Amino acid sequence: MKKIYYLLLVFLLTITHSSFGQEITVATQSFEGVGNWDLNEIPDTGTTQNNVIWGKVSSLSTLVPSAGNQFWGLKNPLTNPNNSVYTLAYESLAIDEYEDVKISFDYMYESTSSIFPSTYATLNIDDTVYYIVLQFSGNTGSNSITIDLNDYPAHPNPTNVSLSIVVNYNIGPPPFGNASNLYTNVNLGFDNFKVKGSITGFTGFIYDNGWMNGTPEDSNASQAKDAIIVAGNYEFTGITRVKSLTISGTGSATVAENATLYIANDLLVDDNLIVNSTSNSYGSLYVNGSSTGSMTYNLWVKEYDTNDLVTAPVYGEDFGTFASRNETKLATSGSNSRVKEFGPFIKNPGVYLKWDSLNEKDEILETAEGYRAATKTTSDNILSFKGLNHTTNYNKSVEHAPAGAASQWNLIGNPYTTYLNIPEFVNYNKSKMENGKGGVYAYNGTNWTVYNESSTTHMAPGQGFYIATQLTSTTMNFIRGMREVQGGDDFIAGRTTAPSLLTLNLSTSAEEKHSTEIYFNDETTLGLDQGFDSSIFGNNASGFTMFTQLVESNPSYKLAIQTMPNTALDNEGTAIPLGIIAPKGQQITIDIKENTLNSTATIILEDTKTNTWTTLTDKAYVFTAEESLNGLGRFILHVSDANRLSIVEKNTLESLQFFTGNKSIKIKGNLEKNTKIIVYDIQGRQINNSVLSNSVNEYTINANNYSSGIYIVKVENQVGNRTTKRVILK
Repeated sequence: MKKIYYLLLVFLLTITHSSFGQEITVATQSFEGVGNWDLNEIPDTGTTQNNVIWGKVSSLSTLVPSAGNQFWGLKNPLTNPNNSVYTLAYESLAIDEYEDVKISFDYMYESTSSIFPSTYATLNIDDTVYYIVLQFSGNTGSNSITIDLNDYPAHPNPTNVSLSIVVNYNIGPPPFGNASNLYTNVNLGFDNFKVKGSITGFTGFIYDNGWMNGTPEDSNASQAKDAIIVAGNYEFTGITRVKSLTISGTGSATVAENATLYIANDLLVDDNLIVNSTSNSYGSLYVNGSSTGSMTYNLWVKEYDTNDLVTAPVYGEDFGTFASRNETKLATSGSNSRVKEFGPFIKNPGVYLKWDSLNEKDEILETAEGYRAATKTTSDNILSFKGLNHTTNYNKSVEHAPAGAASQWNLIGNPYTTYLNIPEFVNYNKSKMENGKGGVYAYNGTNWTVYNESSTTHMAPGQGFYIATQLTSTTMNFIRGMREVQGGDDFIAGRTTAPSLLTLNLSTSAEEKHSTEIYFNDETTLGLDQGFDSSIFGNNASGFTMFTQLVESNPSYKLAIQTMPNTALDNEGTAIPLGIIAPKGQQITIDIKENTLNSTATIILEDTKTNTWTTLTDKAYVFTAEESLNGLGRFILHVSDANRLSIVEKNTLESLQFFTGNKSIKIKGNLEKNTKIIVYDIQGRQINNSVLSNSVNEYTINANNYSSGIYIVKVENQVGNRTTKRVILK
């Protein structure tokens, strides 16, 4: 029975007009998993029968790839494999827009007997078939074939072409067979298939070791043209806009780490485009149309001691190929150099896998999948990802596992080679996120940072992050419209300053740091606003953390970000419970990290244990924890605008300010010696009467024994000036 094995490589290509007779690459396949001829059908039966191999390999005996790391190979150790025919078939390719079309490929061979089966290429030009017999000389060797369609004058204007490689073990006349069937250990390899051609009539930007017809940097959106790079390497810097871009021939291009390349239509490359990044700047490639062909993204990744959460900025590559290319850079685990500090997060038992470059070599770096990664040193932190550029919407599957501490957490990442707008991502997906955890959770090597709709952060390419879902099975939707033309720093190290934001910083003498953010936005309430109020990351709930509690409703949320309306600053101001988790015995500092509130805003920290009040806009609050701090109860943050706090108004006559906490009433201003301070309850009964023995700028009334309610505070100096204020203790 005749054995026939077929491989169909489907050509998916958007043609970009180019050149002025310059040769461009139309399609390629080197069996690396990222060629722009997709491997559409591979037979899965019979290929290893009797130790026969017909498929993608990295080596066969002495045969090695002519390009890249893999090739298509045939191993047949049989001495008399009659009726065996192996066919490698490409789909018909439209070439009517091209001139001077050439098809090339490499082949390698070896045999103990120097006798090889009939091997030939079948060339089909507009349904006319031609045969090109492959020649063998000696026991082993290699050769390159170039088929120039200009050598077929019967087809002056060809419209379609296809190619097949056939290995025929039948006895018969060439090219359909051989006179002999005495074969010994035949190995054959095929690699580096390319179709090239040229198109005339191109009027856009042309780079041939220098730009012609102008330069893309000079264009704005309305003046953008098509562009082609045919020879030499060009580095894109700043912001560059073109209609379409083709890189072919001996041309190549680099997008610098601080640059954005915006392509309004289509991109066509052939493993000749690189995007770079550094620790605080990431190159951005924005393709509004289709993107065809393999490219490289050089992603900056933290070193071993700190680790990083990443995702593949481009897709389609297997881990074995990725690990091999980054062998000198990927951190290893223990003494086994094959085990890398790279792998996905597994919910149960809540650990990061460490992939083995041999055992997990076939694992594909999936789109939007998050990975924990680390490099060996601080001197070379770049991991090179090679694959295809994702430009469309993408739905990433996530789940809430039935049990375990990490049941709701999913490690995912930005699937694009552009920055991603985090507020838009959270807004679109917040209904599927766990209540109180509507946001993305990033790790900076030491601490977790939360971003949500209140943030103005843009997520860099290649950045991984966690989300918490409340649903058993759902998807996080990445919408192509969430992509940003510009970015800057990665979202781990920096972000854009936001209006109406207060960020408090918690630090210790041991240099531990943590922060909590409070935003003011009239779209929100004092209760839980999903997508605007986000809890701390689960593992941050112990050890060293600072958080706030909702002013109203559910008190269980420990918020890394709380958003409240601007009215929270008005008149009475707002008292916000502040939680701190920290070890005892360390000096602790609480101060303002960032403040974009009005200059008239007052920000005061109350320590109810020591009954002290600190205006954080003037100085930090520093203390030593005599016991472990385990959350809420001790600290309250008072915020108001126009120098008003609680319900008390400013005394314009004597410039006194009245502040209420839950255990005290504080008066600030010029209080002279012998000033009387009297407190009455709502029934008019006097419950406090004090006379100042010295002039002070601040006086605190101990309210430990006062119940909640309304009180009247009367202040009278020795010359008879007086003021009376009503205050509320909550």
